[in-house]
Amino acid sequence: MNEIIKRYKKLAIIFSVMAAVLIVAHFILEAAFYPYANAILLVVGGIIAVAAVICWILYGIEIKKIKDKQRADRQFEEKFREWLKEFEPFTKTAAELICIDGDKKGFSKFGGLPTVPDNFEWPTLNGSPIPFVLQLDFSEINSDGRLKSFPSSGLMYLFVEEAFEPEFDYIPKILFFDKASKLSCANVPNNLQKKYIEFFVEPNYIKVYPDVSDCDEAFKIWCNRPCGGMDDEYDALSEKNVESHLVGGWPSHLQGSFEKICEEIDGDKWVLLLQIKSESSQNFDEELMWGDCGLLYIYIREKDLIARNFNNVILEMQCY
Repeated sequence: MNEIIKRYKKLAIIFSVMAAVLIVAHFILEAAFYPYANAILLVVGGIIAVAAVICWILYGIEIKKIKDKQRADRQFEEKFREWLKEFEPFTKTAAELICIDGDKKGFSKFGGLPTVPDNFEWPTLNGSPIPFVLQLDFSEINSDGRLKSFPSSGLMYLFVEEAFEPEFDYIPKILFFDKASKLSCANVPNNLQKKYIEFFVEPNYIKVYPDVSDCDEAFKIWCNRPCGGMDDEYDALSEKNVESHLVGGWPSHLQGSFEKICEEIDGDKWVLLLQIKSESSQNFDEELMWGDCGLLYIYIREKDLIARNFNNVILEMQCY
């Protein structure tokens, strides 16, 4: 109940009580034969009673407005949910990587130092080690195959270099091991420039909706929306995961599409491999920060993902 309605109700109650008191006083004085005081009370009580009626009417009008809006909102929500069903064939499942609280630890994590097999070699760029960002055990992330085309086992490591010459860019390197035993913490290589904050993660499976710029079919449905306002509701739904680390699914863009552009370049079907958001830290040097609190999007051809070939990914950074 907003302040205007509260004010109308409060005034209506006050005026009603005052009018009732004055009218009762009128009858008492009339019985006691005080004609002049009686007339004054009747006139004043009548004026206040009119004011009370006006306040009650205004209160009723505002209540009706609220009920009408609630009814319209319910009708809009029902239509929106019905319209949203049309997007269902184009939704995807993603694994949202959630930080694990407490002492619970698996293999999958961001930052720190990677836990690696014996045949691991730290990737380099121009002779310098590339900072380690993420390691995933797909038996933890996708053991039941919810993520289409993704492996259900195997270890993946992501390294990302911030390159400033010849232009500012992020260069990814991904290592994948189908099988690995005798894992141990990697040694810190010489000249490693960045070590990110460490936190362990586990998957939370979510349904994600495509940005209409990423999916022609979704764009057609979006253009044929039944009523106004639904475009804003859908855009908010497709963008709601901008504060999430994702494996698979559809990306939540900050500044436009990229996946569709990949397909237009070479005709292959590209999919989102990873979406990684920025993470702040009390230690500035350990912050997982992409541009101005931005996100990294790593795309891969679907056929390469199925073949477990992670050598030809494309990384895009978007920020606010």
